[in-house]
Amino acid sequence: MTSATVAKSSGTTWPGLPAGELTVEKTNVAKKLLPGVKTVKTTDVHQAVVSFRDQVYQDYLLKFRAQVLQIERSRQNQLDTVNRWREKWLQSVVSVTQLY
Repeated sequence: MTSATVAKSSGTTWPGLPAGELTVEKTNVAKKLLPGVKTVKTTDVHQAVVSFRDQVYQDYLLKFRAQVLQIERSRQNQLDTVNRWREKWLQSVVSVTQLY
């Protein structure tokens, strides 16, 4: 079993993750962090875990934003299709009413 190297400090307060970033609505609310975690000792393992957590969070945030963008594009395409259909329908109604 290996032992983790303890840093020469009286502990660390690890920052929390940003709150409110994983929402669909765009808000102008000031960025807040979730509560951090205070450890008595700081080891290489602590640093690795927090670093990996931050990396995973950033990867997830990028995927989340890409998915939201894809949904918005799909929504806009569907709205465009409905509007084109409606316009063609109205043109057809006008054309038929002009015939009679």
